[in-house]
Amino acid sequence: MKNLIIAIVLSCSFIACTESKKTESKTVIGGDTANVLTSKKAEGKMLHQHRLIEELTKLQSALENKNPEELGNFFSLPVRDTALIISEVNPDFDQQRAANNNQLTKEMLIQQFSRLYDYWDLTEFSNLFKHLNLKELEDKNYISNTYHIKNDGCYYIYSIKVINKEVIISYGTNSDDVYRQQHPDEEEVCEEYQWTWIFLWDGHHLQVKKQLIAG
Repeated sequence: MKNLIIAIVLSCSFIACTESKKTESKTVIGGDTANVLTSKKAEGKMLHQHRLIEELTKLQSALENKNPEELGNFFSLPVRDTALIISEVNPDFDQQRAANNNQLTKEMLIQQFSRLYDYWDLTEFSNLFKHLNLKELEDKNYISNTYHIKNDGCYYIYSIKVINKEVIISYGTNSDDVYRQQHPDEEEVCEEYQWTWIFLWDGHHLQVKKQLIAG
């Protein structure tokens, strides 16, 4: 009888030990799986951000090169005037817009690009990339900077914000307080404005959704 009790105790101890090891094994496996999933999610986000930076770099190149066909790749042409600021550009452009059902076509973008470049202040859009570090978007959804020029009544504002499937790019000017204090006799020291471009971002390509202007 005593031997039987000892055998039962040893058997129970063995089973308990085995179950404990199984539980530990499951815990380790579960932990490893969670770590793998977290790692893959982080890698996916990093890849997503790298693609966005690459696409923004292409946009930068199109602006710097003043290439209408390259820039046209960021539009789903034709685009209606409800999405773009394209009224009162010049008589020829306005006539073409009216003839094309109030839309910007690829032909219009190419033919009138020089005028649109000035009208949309794309020089300052191009300058935005000189004052923002796109690499910061690897771990940020918002980057911004201001640029002051000595003896200039304006200072310049640049920003890129990523919100879900939209990328919002803004550039413009504001009155420089230091300059204003030094020139109290000047009523208006800066022609303040802000352009905002809203892009759709599908993880591979940026496409202009809407333009806004204030000022």
